[in-house]
Amino acid sequence: MKRFLLTALILLLAHPLLANDNDILRKLGVDPSAAAWENGRVVSLVMTGGGGAVPKEICKLTHLKHLSINRSDYEILPKNLGRLRRLETLDLSHNYLRSVPRSGGRLKNLRELNLSYNLLTSLPDSLGNLENLERLDLSRNDLERLPSTLGSLTRLEDLNLNFNCLEKSAPEVCAIKSLRRLDLSMNLMKYLPENIGDLKNLKFLDVSYNRLTLLPDSIGNLKHVETLFASDNIIKTLPPAITDMGELEDLNLASNGLAILPDLSPLKRLKYLNLYGNEIISLPQGFDPPKMFVLDRNPILKLR
Repeated sequence: MKRFLLTALILLLAHPLLANDNDILRKLGVDPSAAAWENGRVVSLVMTGGGGAVPKEICKLTHLKHLSINRSDYEILPKNLGRLRRLETLDLSHNYLRSVPRSGGRLKNLRELNLSYNLLTSLPDSLGNLENLERLDLSRNDLERLPSTLGSLTRLEDLNLNFNCLEKSAPEVCAIKSLRRLDLSMNLMKYLPENIGDLKNLKFLDVSYNRLTLLPDSIGNLKHVETLFASDNIIKTLPPAITDMGELEDLNLASNGLAILPDLSPLKRLKYLNLYGNEIISLPQGFDPPKMFVLDRNPILKLR
């Protein structure tokens, strides 16, 4: 048995590719048995660390397809991150990253990128080069603006921007016509871009916990949206075009300043309507509430 193990070890070290990736993993302090291998190369890796800079040796594992370096307190990414051109998924969440290197735009096979729970205030324009990206999570950062190149992400379907510092209307987002899910909640936005109606493929939209005073008329063009969350804003009235959202099932308008509710009868698929904590004093004549209807904390209840 010992002789067999010795022979196997010799063959292992004799394989130039395998030995190379083994050496890199050892320098990274990673047990080779914890990685996933294909044809003698590391293709999937979960790595943890103790803060500071992500070791630049990671960029030598050029056959990586899946890489997770989350919850590791890292502050700096290697400048040559773009060498990992086979990457399909990259998770860098729960760190202390303040920037993303421009070379990250070379990761053109990337389908999923998670940068949530960091300290990012901006992103490089090269992000727009990630032509195969389908899911992008930028939540829980300090983003104040978005790169103008976002519209180049023609395959992006899921964009999470909640818990950031976005004050402007984020028109860059409206150029991503492929979006199906968009989360802009927990920002500082006072209004939405007028062309948000261009997102014709959208099914889920969350703009709650902002400083919105109204919803744009073009929201009626979002005819495939099934869920609209707009609670905890300062919305006083709803645009008549909201009744054009024919596939809407879940509408949350809680904690706004709505006094009058328009006739929502054209919304035949509406199943859940939350009007908690508004200023509603009357309901449309013949109003037929959906199965789940919340009207608590509105003046109308005192008038009855």
